[in-house]
Amino acid sequence: MKKSRLAIVLTLVAFLIIFTNTIIISNPSGSPSGRTNSPADGATCNSGGCHGGTPSTSTTILSSNIPATGYTANTSYTFTVTVPGSNNKGFEVSPQKNDGTLVGTLTAGTGNHLVATKYVTQSSTKSSNPGVWTFKWKSPAQGSGDVNFYGCFVNGRFSELITQVLTVKENVSASITDIAEQSIQVFPNPTNVDFNIYLNNISSDKLTVEIYDLSGKKVAQVYNGSFTNIVPVHGYNLNNGMYILNISTGNKTYCKRIVINN
Repeated sequence: MKKSRLAIVLTLVAFLIIFTNTIIISNPSGSPSGRTNSPADGATCNSGGCHGGTPSTSTTILSSNIPATGYTANTSYTFTVTVPGSNNKGFEVSPQKNDGTLVGTLTAGTGNHLVATKYVTQSSTKSSNPGVWTFKWKSPAQGSGDVNFYGCFVNGRFSELITQVLTVKENVSASITDIAEQSIQVFPNPTNVDFNIYLNNISSDKLTVEIYDLSGKKVAQVYNGSFTNIVPVHGYNLNNGMYILNISTGNKTYCKRIVINN
């Protein structure tokens, strides 16, 4: 009897050792969807008992090769996940609007895969320090604006849980098209703070006109309503320099340079 009990105890100890050393990440072949801590997901990798601990935040785990000036429409970029730590590591990332809509297109890389087309997650864990994965993102259409990438990252099942929001902006100055030169006129240009926008050969039910500086920051929304062919712009206190008019008709977006010279 004593030998039987000793054998049971030794078996349990061996199991715990194996369990502790190997099952240190809940889903080694990838996280389930909806764990990025985005406004729509509302959950991280500690939901459902997968991982323990209170999430901390980071600004360095998720990065990309998008230039500081911002992304260009319909262009492929590389994103890198770098998770430090000595345990097995995993991740989940998704570029989303606040309502959960996927922005752009994801393509998995080595050691990761897509879940429900909207999430990229590990297909195998990394034990190296740091654990590194890369994946591709094709940017959305012109005029999509800033995009938030939401991510949750784990180092061991109960060791460390980290979230990050990486915001990439659109390079609106790189989206100037020939059709905008033909369809949109600004008079006078260069101008002071008062000018008119004339829309030719464009028709729509609605219209939004915004002004961006060359860093991609929106500095004014001058019109948002029913479509009109002439939009007067008056009374905006803009510093001298070049700006981008971002004109959206609902299904198309046009951009045109203007120069303010007070």
